[in-house]
Amino acid sequence: PAPTSEPLHLIVEDVTDTTTTLKWRPPNRIGAGGIDGYLVEYCLEGSDEWVSANTEPVERCGFTVKNLPTGARILFRVVGVNIAGRSEPATLAQPVTIREIAEPPKIRLPRHLRQTYIRKVGEQLNLVIPFQEKAGPPINVMVKEVWGTNALVEWQAPKDDGNSEITGYFVQKADKKTMEWFNVYERNRHTSCTVSDLIVGNEYYFRVYTENICGLSDSPGVSKNTARILKTGITLKPFEYKEHDFRMAPKFLTPLIDRVVVAGYSAALNCAVRGHPKPKVVWMKNKMEIREDPKFLMNNYQGVLTLNIRRPSPFDAGTYTCLAVNELGEALAECKLEVRGSTGH
Repeated sequence: PAPTSEPLHLIVEDVTDTTTTLKWRPPNRIGAGGIDGYLVEYCLEGSDEWVSANTEPVERCGFTVKNLPTGARILFRVVGVNIAGRSEPATLAQPVTIREIAEPPKIRLPRHLRQTYIRKVGEQLNLVIPFQEKAGPPINVMVKEVWGTNALVEWQAPKDDGNSEITGYFVQKADKKTMEWFNVYERNRHTSCTVSDLIVGNEYYFRVYTENICGLSDSPGVSKNTARILKTGITLKPFEYKEHDFRMAPKFLTPLIDRVVVAGYSAALNCAVRGHPKPKVVWMKNKMEIREDPKFLMNNYQGVLTLNIRRPSPFDAGTYTCLAVNELGEALAECKLEVRGSTGH
C-alpha cells in the first residue's frame, strides 16, 4: 500500500486569541492502505521547525489547535496517515495571525434613509439609524431532563438580539472529563433540543450560541448543570413520579426537525413526547400510516421516538408525521425529509 494523496481544501474556520480551527476535505486518492486519520502541524513564521498539534490522528476533517501564542504569525499544515506512512502535506498559503477576528458592526440604511433630504440651514433633522451587532448569548441554558441516553436541553433567547432576527441556535456538547466541544445541532430553530446517543457513564455539559445575520454570538450560554448518563436500569426519572399524580394529553417536548440525508446512508428521525397514560404512536409518510415495512424501524424508548429509515432512496423523501394519542387528546410533530444522491468516493 502507498500513502494517500494530500488532504484537500485546507481552510481556517475560526481564530481566537489562543486557538485556530482548521477544516479540510479528504484526499482524492486513498487507495488500498485506507486512511487512519490526520495529523495537524504548525510552525512559527520564520522558523522551520514543525510542531505536532495532535499526537493521535484525528478521524474528522477538522481540528482546533489550542494554546497558541497571541499575536504570533503561524503556518499550518495537515497530512493524512495510513499504514504506509504520511501523505504529502496540505499547507495554508498564508500564515495566520493568532487574534480574535472582530467583526465591525454593520450599519444597514433602510430605504427611506437613502433618499436626499433638503432642509433650510439651521432646521433640525432627526434620523434614526439602526445598526447590527452580533446577538448576545442565550440565557439560562439548563439540562431539564435526562432519560436513557438522552437529554433535554432548554434555554431562553438572549436579552440582546443585535437588532436583527435570530436565525437559530448552535448547540454543542462536551464530556466533563475532556471538555472537548462537539457540534450537536446547527441552526436549531427552537429554544430547546433533545440530544440523543450520549455515552453511558459520561457526564455532559452543553453550550449554545445565538446566530443572526452577523454570525454566531461571541460567547455561548453554558449549561449550569450536567446530564449524567447512568447505566441501564438506573434512570434519573423526573418522568416517573410525576406520572402518579396527574394525567396529561400528549405533548411533544422536542419536535421533528427537517432533515437532508444522503441516499444509501441509514437515517433516523427523532422527537420526544410525553403524556399519561402512555400515548399510542403512529408514524405517517405523506399522510399514509407506515405499517410493518422492512424499510422502517420504529422505536419508542422512554418517550424518545425514533423512526429509522434503512438506506433511504430519493423515493423516501417527503413529509413525515408522528402522531401521539391518548384518551385526553393528541399531538402532532411533522418534518420534511430530503434525500440527496450519494457522491461516491
